[in-house]
Amino acid sequence: MADPLLIRWSNQEDLLEWEPRRDTTAGFLRVSAGSRILAHSRGRQETVVWTDIGMNALTFTGPPYTFGLNTIASNVSIVGPNAAVEARNQIYWMDLNAFRFYNGSVNSLPCTVQSYVFDDFNWFQRQKVCSGHNSRFNEVWWWYPSASSIENNRYVAYNYVDDYWIIGEMSRTAWLDSSFSGYPIAWGVEGTLSRYRLFQHEIGVNRVLRNFAGALQAAPLSSYIEGADLTLLEGDQFAFISRIAPDFTKTGTSANGPVVFEIKQRNFPQNSLTTGFSGALVSTSNPKELFVRVRTRQFALRVSSNTVDMGWRLGTTRFDIRDDGRKL
Repeated sequence: MADPLLIRWSNQEDLLEWEPRRDTTAGFLRVSAGSRILAHSRGRQETVVWTDIGMNALTFTGPPYTFGLNTIASNVSIVGPNAAVEARNQIYWMDLNAFRFYNGSVNSLPCTVQSYVFDDFNWFQRQKVCSGHNSRFNEVWWWYPSASSIENNRYVAYNYVDDYWIIGEMSRTAWLDSSFSGYPIAWGVEGTLSRYRLFQHEIGVNRVLRNFAGALQAAPLSSYIEGADLTLLEGDQFAFISRIAPDFTKTGTSANGPVVFEIKQRNFPQNSLTTGFSGALVSTSNPKELFVRVRTRQFALRVSSNTVDMGWRLGTTRFDIRDDGRKL
């Protein structure tokens, strides 16, 4: 029976030679703590190895032992074998109840959506968690199964330059960054038939799929961005919103596709968000302002589009807001 804590390597001159001898560099080491190895990731100067109770670094030491194994941290783990990703000489991974990174020492990664992820997570399918690095946008991603799904159906991503988190729904089980083809490539499920497909990301403004006849067919790439709730001061004051000054740029060839701005509102934290205003901007040739009448305690902005041959980039949207009294 194989030892689940054993690390072995072959001879540098022969990948088929695994027997440790004086005339070879083949060898082995055994991790001292834990019951089994869960995952590994290549770092800048070492290979990081996770067990169920700790984290170790495998480093090159040269002859006669070739490699050395050192304990980095205890009481940390990882959700699955593909839940770690290297980016900018740092290793990011999804732990059992937190996100962490390693840059010579283990650090917890403050996460504003941590409860959203781990409170709705299928722990029986955690081995399927997949991670990836989108270097073009300075992001590390994790795809994971929600509590009601047996396959990856959601994502959580972290921008390590601007320090923000994003969440959404997407099914991916493998990811290859843009260094191979110029654009990221991913494997996952798409469409009403739930077929597995190979995707090229970050290119074009449409969903391009093959129909039953084998021909390429363009469909709208439904896109949106929705912010977190905003309040005046501590939320004691109601806010009255009278105008929106949108700021966006169209990147596709469609001149008539609308970009829809919505204000979602709620008066108490336990209420559901409802749409208080929805307006579509059709053209950017003549800058516009949207006149609205929304009175609420908490509000969130959602910008979306669903038109063939149209893309957009959001700038800094401004609101005309004033306080409108206090009310429990």
